[in-house]
Amino acid sequence: MAKRKSVNNQQQLQSHDKAAAAAGSAGADREPPVAAAAAADEQPAIAAATATTDAAAAASDGPPPLPRFLADLQGQPIVINHYSWPDVKHTLDDSIRRILADDLNFTEDNTHTDRRLLLGYSACVFSASATAYSFLVPFNDSKPVIVAAVVAYCLLNAAMIAYAFLVERDCIFVGHLVEEEEEEDDDGEVVDGGDARKKKKNKSKEGRRTRVVATSAVARTKGEYSFSIAFDPPRNAAAAAGDANAQPPSTGKQKRGGGGGAHHSKQQQQQKQQKQQKQQPPSLTRSVGAWFDVEGEFAADVFYRDVMDVVEGKKKVE
Repeated sequence: MAKRKSVNNQQQLQSHDKAAAAAGSAGADREPPVAAAAAADEQPAIAAATATTDAAAAASDGPPPLPRFLADLQGQPIVINHYSWPDVKHTLDDSIRRILADDLNFTEDNTHTDRRLLLGYSACVFSASATAYSFLVPFNDSKPVIVAAVVAYCLLNAAMIAYAFLVERDCIFVGHLVEEEEEEDDDGEVVDGGDARKKKKNKSKEGRRTRVVATSAVARTKGEYSFSIAFDPPRNAAAAAGDANAQPPSTGKQKRGGGGGAHHSKQQQQQKQQKQQKQQPPSLTRSVGAWFDVEGEFAADVFYRDVMDVVEGKKKVE
């Protein structure tokens, strides 16, 4: 009996130890899911922070913004009849005006347009006045006024046409740009009886006015379009280098003999060549097929690069 009781007690102790061990293992099994849940909660936050950082880096290292001329044409391509020369010239002329005004910040000068409008409106005023006068006065009595109005109308229209062909000619854009330049001047101020001097910098802003004139022409027989953009003072480096290399005229007395005359004629030729180079603004002549495809769609990016090359003086007439 005693042996059976000892065996039963040992079995109970073993079962108790097994139950305690099982409970401990169950507690150990319950802890990792809690840690896994916490890690799972941290992962979305880390992923969101990483995505925000990557987006900021992509935004900072992204491509530069498009010029305004190209940005305005995004999703709205220009398609014209490329066999119509008026449409081609109008599209290219308007593009040059938009590039100079929107991207290079030139303010357009409408003097030519205002003068032509003044002549045209004056002719219309004479015509309307003669018409109104003929309703109020009998025809025989109004003949001299009507004749004078007709003559004035014809003269004003002829003047408008002559101004467009002789004065305005191929000009498509005239504008100006005022650039502010800062100049620093050092003024001395006496302090402590003249032993020490305090330097004061005065910044004075002076505006540099740049004038631009753009002209264009078409050669229908060759299928080419040419344009030039002239700046006053010259904007590109080539013109500035030409001015720097210009030699001032000699003020000294020329030596007698053939050598002095040859040297003087050489100087005159150099000055004449430099003057001709200065009078020729940067320009470009290309086939219209370089800017329009077979369907008449305008390649704005190619034309923009060509215009900026001419502005920087990189291209000349071929």
